[in-house]
Amino acid sequence: MNGPTPDILIQRLDRLERSARRLRIGGAVILAILALLTVLNLLLLVGTARSLVRIVGGGDSAQDDAGSEEGDVEEEVRARAFVLVDDDGNPRAVLAVRADGTPALAFSDQGGKVIWKAP
Repeated sequence: MNGPTPDILIQRLDRLERSARRLRIGGAVILAILALLTVLNLLLLVGTARSLVRIVGGGDSAQDDAGSEEGDVEEEVRARAFVLVDDDGNPRAVLAVRADGTPALAFSDQGGKVIWKAP
């Protein structure tokens, strides 16, 4: 018989199974590390978002801290339009309902030129 002997085939199969086992274990370790990094990243983002809310909302004054608790949230905010402005007071983003009742979203550059809108 010219083909491989059963002993050689068994050895090759054992090596292949060991290799597959190492790959599975390595993959599980990598997935665990990625999951941990994702959780840490989310915690970091939540902390950063809270810091930004305090900075933008002026939450560093004693009056603001005494007047509201961190868990206080409005159930609903209603307006005909929301306008985001830059440091100079120039409108940079608008979310509004048009006269015909369709919603619109627009972004503008520093000069006031609309650079993107939908629809």
